[in-house]
Amino acid sequence: MPEQRQPCDKTEQPNEQKEQERQAVRQPTAENADVPANGAAPAQDGDRNDHAGENRTDAVANGDAGATADDGKTGDADDADNDGNAAEDADDAEHIMRDRFTFNRKTVMRAARNVAVPQPDHTKSITYNNGGKYTLNLNVVGKDTRESHETTEKIEVVLVLDTSGSMNYCMDGSQRRCNKSNPKRLTALKEAATSFIDATETTNDTIQDENSKVRIAIAQFGQTSGVVSSLTSDTAALKSSVSRLSANGATPADKGMAAAQTALLRARPGAKKVVIFFADGVPTTQNTFSTRVANDAVTTALAMKSDGTLIYSIGIFEGANPEQQSFGNRENDQANQFMHAVSSNYPNATAYNKTNWGTGSNLGYYKATNSADDLTKIFDDIQKEIITGSAYSGVSIVDELSEYAQVDGVVWNMASMRNFGGATYYRVTGGVTLNVTNLSSGATPPVLERDYTLWYSDAGNGKIRVEFAGDYELLHNATYTLAYGIVPTDSAYARVNMVDGGINYDATGDAGTGTTSAGKPGFRSNASAQVCYTFDKQSACAAYQHPVLQVPSANVVVTKHWEGGMPASGATLRIDFMQGGASKLGKDLSEDDELPTGEWQYTFRGVMAGDYTVTEGNIAGYHAKGNVTSVPISITRADMWSAFDKGQTATYEASFTNVKETVAVLPLSGASEGRTWLAVAGVTALVLLLAGIVGLALIGRGRP
Repeated sequence: MPEQRQPCDKTEQPNEQKEQERQAVRQPTAENADVPANGAAPAQDGDRNDHAGENRTDAVANGDAGATADDGKTGDADDADNDGNAAEDADDAEHIMRDRFTFNRKTVMRAARNVAVPQPDHTKSITYNNGGKYTLNLNVVGKDTRESHETTEKIEVVLVLDTSGSMNYCMDGSQRRCNKSNPKRLTALKEAATSFIDATETTNDTIQDENSKVRIAIAQFGQTSGVVSSLTSDTAALKSSVSRLSANGATPADKGMAAAQTALLRARPGAKKVVIFFADGVPTTQNTFSTRVANDAVTTALAMKSDGTLIYSIGIFEGANPEQQSFGNRENDQANQFMHAVSSNYPNATAYNKTNWGTGSNLGYYKATNSADDLTKIFDDIQKEIITGSAYSGVSIVDELSEYAQVDGVVWNMASMRNFGGATYYRVTGGVTLNVTNLSSGATPPVLERDYTLWYSDAGNGKIRVEFAGDYELLHNATYTLAYGIVPTDSAYARVNMVDGGINYDATGDAGTGTTSAGKPGFRSNASAQVCYTFDKQSACAAYQHPVLQVPSANVVVTKHWEGGMPASGATLRIDFMQGGASKLGKDLSEDDELPTGEWQYTFRGVMAGDYTVTEGNIAGYHAKGNVTSVPISITRADMWSAFDKGQTATYEASFTNVKETVAVLPLSGASEGRTWLAVAGVTALVLLLAGIVGLALIGRGRP
């Protein structure tokens, strides 16, 4: 809002104000990051040509509000351009959106992709129940850091406080009616900031490790801009810094954001970074809205948000309204747009106006009030959100089955449906359970249809979903287990490959997925599975492991018996495994398949359920005993699973017997005279036969 001078400001000369506005927010380097602002930060080496408006360095993004021009004069920080890296980071900061999002204070999407959202403990396993039936179990463990009195990580907070001249106004915007119920804005701000620091001290008292305590920095922007107090857990020093703040000058919001960026250079590695930006009016260089100052502040905020920093904005100006969505050209319209743009409501915002906000929504990061009590409450609420802890809420678990698994025993109501992510789900009425274990004393489990609902979708290969109410928070250390039955599909059985003598499994079970799955070959039970959740006002999803299931197969043992003697070396006998008149498998048996007992034997492995006929071919000099040349085999899944349950493989047998054929010889029986006669007659006949053959040969040669 326009900055109007209090009577005590009238002695200030314009040139003095201008000179003080030029005082720099220091270049954010590790060397000087701890130097507090005292109204006269040292000039830096960032050269600019303010007269030509060209070759300007990125002063605000680098925290250099007092760059030195080529002619040796100190340049006006308010003229600095800031290109930032918005184009590059626009994609990097896209949100994790959830299908069933309810936009309230508990159910919000994450503010920036680079902000790490702690995953809940979650596992998925499979249990074999005999008879070819399995149970899938997907669990998630609740965690409430408010319950356990712990912070989830190291936290760095920068309070960026407006100390412009209008902070001497009363909370209602007037200038001469300030009192206890309607104090000066600066007085109310100091009380709120002090309350925030006190609450943080209480939190730190529960943290034993000094290096893990929450740290706070104080920055200001106004006639004097910069870091007032570097990151510290010394709450007495912080409160002392707050108490010494005074109000003068314009509202250079860009310098405030640059100071926050400078302060966070000293953040501990991996720490959660939070900026709380407080303003009582529009960004200005004098007393009217400055587009350039606003956009420079937004660009610096974008750089911090892209680096994982959460930014809250608090407005106490007349007309401050986070719910406003339609904007005109009034100053309050500009102010509300600006406060949204710098906050984590819009992590991709590249400029203050709504057309440049990018993806996002009003998620509660911009707050407003005109009450001193409410201002303190806002600071306290933010302190609880970012420091005191959080719990998992807005939770859903979705399990999408693979082509090798289908639900078993699940019942759903086709008349009760809901859409999630473009897929139609039906309300489950049976066959799916949510069990809760490890409840603390006095805690009660969630109630179906009040705290959660169960759903099934026939899209794809089928999906099971548990959807918790948006405001339901998982109980601390409680384990929630979604369970339902599955059986293998025909596609799984069809992967049995008799040619290779086994099953073409597509995966190995992930660790921790159950005794029949972990480290074992099988078919993945699910195409995908994930748990989605909100924690500390940020949302994300985490994938589950992949359990596997198995299907059984059968063995068929073919045995060939020989009567009358073994076939000659090198002989083979064809065996065919027939189904529907076609050969599914074939094998040429030979002496290589001979058992010690003399039989030939071969085992067909990995045979799937079905009706087959085992046939044998012919081998010279032998005939099938009993004329048996084929044996029917009927293999059932029930038989295979029955054997599987015993740790065995269903085995079927086909047996053939071949009898060796012999040449008939007249018996040499009777008296010796008779035997002699037969011998003589035989010899005589042979001689006559040979003589005839020789005679024919001579005639053929022309001899008589």
